[in-house]
Amino acid sequence: MDKQTNVAIIDVWLGPWPIWTQAWLLSCYHNPTINWLVFCEEPPPNAKDYPNVSFIPISNAEFENRASKILGFDCKIPRAHKICDYRPLYGLIFEEELKGFDFWGWGDNDIIWGDIRKFITEERLTKYDILTGLRCCIAGQFTIIRNTRKTNFLWQKVPEYKEKLLGSDKSANVCERGINEVLLPIEKSGDIKVWRRQLQTTDIYCEPWDKWALQVEAEDPSEDLSYRWSYGPCHWRKGQLFDTTSGEEFMFFHFQHWKGAFKTLPPVYCPLDTARIDIDTTGIWPVFEKNSIIRQAQTYLHQSPAFLKNPKLLRERLGLHRGRYRTNKAASDS
Repeated sequence: MDKQTNVAIIDVWLGPWPIWTQAWLLSCYHNPTINWLVFCEEPPPNAKDYPNVSFIPISNAEFENRASKILGFDCKIPRAHKICDYRPLYGLIFEEELKGFDFWGWGDNDIIWGDIRKFITEERLTKYDILTGLRCCIAGQFTIIRNTRKTNFLWQKVPEYKEKLLGSDKSANVCERGINEVLLPIEKSGDIKVWRRQLQTTDIYCEPWDKWALQVEAEDPSEDLSYRWSYGPCHWRKGQLFDTTSGEEFMFFHFQHWKGAFKTLPPVYCPLDTARIDIDTTGIWPVFEKNSIIRQAQTYLHQSPAFLKNPKLLRERLGLHRGRYRTNKAASDS
């Protein structure tokens, strides 16, 4: 059997863990041939349950120190979200930890992962240098990059990158628009090959024909950007992720806006024997195989005391999402 390409997805998380952490980690666990390197202040509970997720201690000061050594000037990161601008530098900031990996990349943790290898195939990993989860730009939610000097130094080509890193406490979109603008002419030359596909379903409706997408199409009129955004709800079933309405399979679900309401809920309980997860505007709901009805009811009552006042709502929740499924075109589109 041929050796599989080694892929590492990096997440830097400083601060308390969000309530959906177990659901995110469970979806990582069901991708056993993908590695996550999670740099954090403290590992979450039950961290040892996830053999393909490594929790590596780091503080904000240590991250600043590592980044400053690479950049050659002092950098300060007053807000955690600002770390996103440093993602294109991860190949150098975490160079030691990435030894032995063929690809490295970044991914958000307000995500439920589906079957990553179904979309990020060996054929594509051989053919392309960068693979990303959006059609119109480099995705902050998921992008992986070949671990070579040529691709690891792309960030140096971002215009005024020093000003973008230091000029504001807010994200300057370096890992998305900044790198995207650098890559467009390089892609044309064929020097770096990029695979761009709509791999996500998300929790908001986004106009596909925005100025950003039109700019990309103007650069390459052959690029079809008339894609349909799916925008939840969805459900995860033992490593596969489906849009509940259409039944279409996706590689990941990004609940970037729903999470604001989720933060007020108790922590989501998703042990390793969770068979399914339903995600909608009301929360993240695990479904179990063993002792399912009693266990389901106990878990849901813990996650939302509102069910005590509305037994009908609880019954509806226990019987949700018996949908149909079909394969996303991106899974078979080279």
